[in-house]
Formats: sequence, structure tokens, C-alpha cells
Amino acid sequence: MTYAQLKQINEGLGQIDIKGKKYTPVTERVNGFRQGWTNGTIETQILSMADGEVIIQATIRDDEGNVLSTGIASEEKGSSFINKTSYIENCETSAIGRALGFLGIGIDESMASAEEVANAMTQQNNEKRDASDTERAIFEDYCKRLNVKPQDVLRKTGWKSGKMTVEHYGKALIILKEIDEGRNG
Repeated sequence: MTYAQLKQINEGLGQIDIKGKKYTPVTERVNGFRQGWTNGTIETQILSMADGEVIIQATIRDDEGNVLSTGIASEEKGSSFINKTSYIENCETSAIGRALGFLGIGIDESMASAEEVANAMTQQNNEKRDASDTERAIFEDYCKRLNVKPQDVLRKTGWKSGKMTVEHYGKALIILKEIDEGRNG
């Protein structure tokens, strides 16, 4: 894979704007990897799981099985809305996103994936407050990219009307991620 080929793959990846900076979702990074290495593999391994914390390593291999990159992530059970029920899955996704980022996929502006940035922002704040302009923009951009109505997604979170809370935002991101993964396998 040449730099020019990698750059061409990156130009075709969808991105989400967060505070004026573009971030590539992990699903887009996986799609980019599949374009460049149709028979390559993505492997994950739990390195540690104790006291409600998991550490996972992802390994990216080319078509011949050679290691191209690795990435490590950790998550704590209950540290965010998503991590209340899916901290292992969330950690695995983060490790994959980081490993693909180290390979050079989806890092034109940042190593962090869109999910990592959104998760970090959510964890820094109380879930009962109103969603910020940035969080609403991320949500609306993700809905637009998936061609789904924001109100339909919000209703599935228990939202009835009025302002979207961070709790609704977190639930909505899970729903959107499931839709995205369902479409992109």
C-alpha cells in the first residue's frame, strides 16, 4: 500500500464534524481497511479484565497475515451511559479504531475516532444536563449521514419533546451506531 493509495482511501471516508474538526467513525475506518486489504484481518484480544475494567488490544494484519499495526484501549464498566451495559464492546471498537488509525486510516485531522471524542465529551459531563450545541450537531450530522430522522431516533431513547439531554444523546449514539454497524456489517 502506497501513501497515495492510502490517501485516496481516506478521501472516500465519511467524517463527523466536532467543534470544527473532522473525525472518522470506526465503521468508516473498517470500510477503508477492507478497500485496501480485502483479505486482511482484524483481531482483538482481551489483555486484562478485572474490577470492572477491560483492556483490549486490536491487531491489524495484511492479506498474508503480517502485522500492520496494533492498538490498545481500556474502558470502565459504568463510566458512561454506553459503558453501563456495553463496556467490553465499546472497548473493542475503540481498540480497533486506534489500530486502524495507527495504520493511517481515517487520521487526516486526528488519531481519535468520532466515537472516542463523543464518548470523552459525554463522560466529562453530567448525564442529566441538556445536550450541548456540539453534541446536538454530532447527533444531527450522524443522523444525516445515515439518512434517518433525528426525532425517530430520539423517541426510541424515551425523549418526548423539548431539549435533548445528555442521557438521550448517549442512548441515541448507541442506536445510531447499531444502525451504522447493521448497514456496514
